[in-house]
Amino acid sequence: MSTNTTATNSTTPTSTPSAYIATTAAPSEPIATPIVSSCNCNSAECSNKNNGEQVTIKLLTQLDEVNPGNDFTKYLEEYAKAYKEIRPDINIEVSGVEGRLMLEDDLIELARTQDSEYSGFVMPAQITGDLVQYDGLWDLTDFVRSDETLLWPDFLAFYRERLAVYNNRAKLIPLDGDFFLMYYRKDLFAAFNRTVPRTWDEYSVEAKFFNARTTMPDGVTPISNQVDEEGKPKAISGSCVGRLPKCANAFWTTMVLTTMTQYGGTDTGGLFNPENMEPLLGDAFPETLRHMANQVRFTNTNEFESCLRISDNFSNGECALTYNFGNQINELLGSFVEDKMGVSRTPGSTHVMNRETKKLEPCTEELCPFGETFEDIGRVNYSPYAAFGGWVAGVSNFVGDREKKAAAEFFSYLSNAAQSINDVIPTATSLTEIRFAQPYRLSHLITEEWVERDYPPEFSEDYTNAIRDVDTFNTVIELRIPEASELRGEIDKHVVDYLMGIRDGTGDIGLASRKNVTKYLNDDLNAIVTSYDAVNNPEDQLLYQYQKSLGVFVDNANDKNLIGPEMRYTGWAIAALVVATSIGFAVWTFVNRTNRVVRASQPFILIMVCISAAIMSSTIVLVSVDDEWASVEVCDWACMSTPWVYCTGFVVLFSALFSKTWRNKQILDNPDKFTRLKVPREDFAKQFVRLYAVNVAILLTWTLHTPLTWDRKAVSDTPDDFEFDNSPPDTYGTCSGEDSAIYFAGSLAGVNVMAMVFAIAVAVQCRFISLEYDENKWIPIAMVGFIEVWVVSIPILILIYQSKNTQAMFMLQVGTVFTTSFFPLLVFFVPKLRYMLDNKSSSNSNSHSSTPGSSFYSQQSFYGTPTGITSGSNAHPNSGSSPPSNFPNLNNSGHQRRYSYGGLKIMAHPRTEDVQVVRLKARLEILQIGNEDMQERIEEEIQARQMNMSPEDVYAGVVAGPNVEVTRDSLSRRVVFIDNTNTGTTLSSKNEEKQPEQEDSEQGSAIGYTVTS
Repeated sequence: MSTNTTATNSTTPTSTPSAYIATTAAPSEPIATPIVSSCNCNSAECSNKNNGEQVTIKLLTQLDEVNPGNDFTKYLEEYAKAYKEIRPDINIEVSGVEGRLMLEDDLIELARTQDSEYSGFVMPAQITGDLVQYDGLWDLTDFVRSDETLLWPDFLAFYRERLAVYNNRAKLIPLDGDFFLMYYRKDLFAAFNRTVPRTWDEYSVEAKFFNARTTMPDGVTPISNQVDEEGKPKAISGSCVGRLPKCANAFWTTMVLTTMTQYGGTDTGGLFNPENMEPLLGDAFPETLRHMANQVRFTNTNEFESCLRISDNFSNGECALTYNFGNQINELLGSFVEDKMGVSRTPGSTHVMNRETKKLEPCTEELCPFGETFEDIGRVNYSPYAAFGGWVAGVSNFVGDREKKAAAEFFSYLSNAAQSINDVIPTATSLTEIRFAQPYRLSHLITEEWVERDYPPEFSEDYTNAIRDVDTFNTVIELRIPEASELRGEIDKHVVDYLMGIRDGTGDIGLASRKNVTKYLNDDLNAIVTSYDAVNNPEDQLLYQYQKSLGVFVDNANDKNLIGPEMRYTGWAIAALVVATSIGFAVWTFVNRTNRVVRASQPFILIMVCISAAIMSSTIVLVSVDDEWASVEVCDWACMSTPWVYCTGFVVLFSALFSKTWRNKQILDNPDKFTRLKVPREDFAKQFVRLYAVNVAILLTWTLHTPLTWDRKAVSDTPDDFEFDNSPPDTYGTCSGEDSAIYFAGSLAGVNVMAMVFAIAVAVQCRFISLEYDENKWIPIAMVGFIEVWVVSIPILILIYQSKNTQAMFMLQVGTVFTTSFFPLLVFFVPKLRYMLDNKSSSNSNSHSSTPGSSFYSQQSFYGTPTGITSGSNAHPNSGSSPPSNFPNLNNSGHQRRYSYGGLKIMAHPRTEDVQVVRLKARLEILQIGNEDMQERIEEEIQARQMNMSPEDVYAGVVAGPNVEVTRDSLSRRVVFIDNTNTGTTLSSKNEEKQPEQEDSEQGSAIGYTVTS
């Protein structure tokens, strides 16, 4: 790298003209507060900033020995001498690189190699992306917020919040403002009563009107030299713009194009779509070529031989219209058009391109919020273009902290309000003759300052107002990404080739020709992007670089307080667990539907519990939807679907629980009417319809009236005076509605909570009813647990919502849904699994046991036998045990006992005698009957003996050890004596009439069973 270096240690006095400081103010309202010094410390105080130690900083910038006006080394050297007077502890060395392009290449190489030779740079803003790519620029965010000399709020909004910022961090200190403005011969427009162009179509119309015009109204001088070389009157040009190849054609093209492609704000981009890096050409680029072709047609100057010096033609009065950088005014004083030049913002467009269809659509207030409406032409979109980006100062990130701070403080001195006013409005007291700076501070737009420096009052007002007009939130920022020069080069090449064909008459201005140019340019731009991305890391893709340059890149989900993939997947895994468990329990219920435990609990009710848990758990998927991975429309749908799905699942669960609870209440009130708790399906349906109808009424009204929609809000409502506009504040996404939404949500919660509280109250009344398998214990536990989760979750949910912590809100929602859906599953099914295992174990251990000397199986044996007692191959497959082999089969006549497919036996009722007591009494009664019958037989035997009858004929079974079988018919009790040959005589016992008791086909009663004596 070839540089020229000058060490600056001498001192030169500097003037301290009046200047202005601006606090926080609107861009168009500078606050004129004079400051006394351009540095906020005297020499002694400033020297103490480095504890008296000397600090040397080296600066690199552009050297131009051919055009001294572009030689920034002289600019820095002069100000370095003046700064040495203020900060004697800082030594500044200035180096230069010949030409802007070589400077850009050297700066990129320094950043790539992390070279620490230079502490700071004065450079074009358009290479910011190349340097940031290698982390070559120091983060100035904290510095610009705290430095009192810099006066950050005094910068125009665009420079303060856009140009100086990259990826939401301040990286640059502006030294120059570059806006394109339109300049016109004010005297000619007034003389011919022409309208200053507001659109590019009007620009072409006016250029055509004035082009080649030689006759002027009286008193109007067309140009300074009124005759050409042949002595003929010299005609005026309608438009004159420098179109030298590889100069500014890409800038001019972008200026016209972006009036049709950028209409939603600076951060939406004008040349590429920040969502996918797609070139924004479509129908807008052929229209751009049409406008530019018309400009070329309506000129008398050879635009392709000059770059920016075409401004001389305008200064001589040879052109009616032109557009250029703001430094067009540098040639104003003393020129032919000093009192004839008008200035305005560049024209706009009445049509903008739909980014989806690529078609042009008329501007509307909604579509073009930054436009302006005119009665005669409608809405016009304006997107002022800050081409090139101006000259800026940056601090190297590879030097020590002392060098970084010293360089930043020197650049702050260059850019502060008191100093920079002399660069923007040069006077005889200015330190340098360089004329590069254009207004970039609010204090630069004070009209009186320009008038005091001999600028015409009318022009001064027009110029400062024009700068305010282009400092908008829709200003187009220069392309600041790697490969930006190559991308601009392609635009320049295609446009110049097309326009030169129009000039020479060999080109076709038709739409087909313009579309061909558009297609080839689109392909070439995409090829550059693809080639760059192919050889770079995925995180360095041009798309991400472009997003960072616009301030819309989000590299951390927490910037938007998103749920994030990890938490979302965790929530989905929890929902999947509940659904899988529900399906598992439902399958288990179906497989074991004939088992005593499952039949008693009613498979239908158990499956409803599984369905309700699966429905409620699916709510987790809905609350995980956000705008990180779903469209706003999908988010809106998920917001309103959440209460629908959760309430549906809740009502199904509640109906299952309450239908059993309400049946319990009926049993409590009618102890003699029921012997089992069995819920008819009709009762479940009634409970479901009643509560769900109320829920649907509320939800439907809510959905139709004020549905929940997805909304992204700022976390903080208090703006930061130093917050960059393109640095999006921390936001959070949430489902929100109008004020009435809170009433719908409250009504919904109130109805369901009241229903659950009522169910719990009923369950408390029925707590003394003892059901089989302790069912009266598990149902209230499920309901109370549900209410407890709601009571705890709702206040926490409100607090977290107010804290705007999206991830905490999501986890609480997941926890609430998981608990209220998974807990009832456990409460309903785990005890039943335990009962089944316990019964199986008890049955295996007592399968052949009997109580010696007793005519009955033990109580344990009865509980292990869930169906009628039979023997041999007729034993029920679900029997917990089998009777002894010599136990007679009561079903040998072919009769099969029916199975009960539902219902829990009532073990105890607070208003009736305990069932176990009733059983014991029944057993005693049977024994008493058997004893009385035996006494009668004995008496009959005695009588028979007395009558010399053979006892073997009557009591053969007794002598051989008969069995005694007790059976039951619909009206009486009988004792049957059976002999060893299975033949015997049946005799009635007392014929005492009794009412039949409830059939017990599962565990059996002491009444009606075979006994062994």
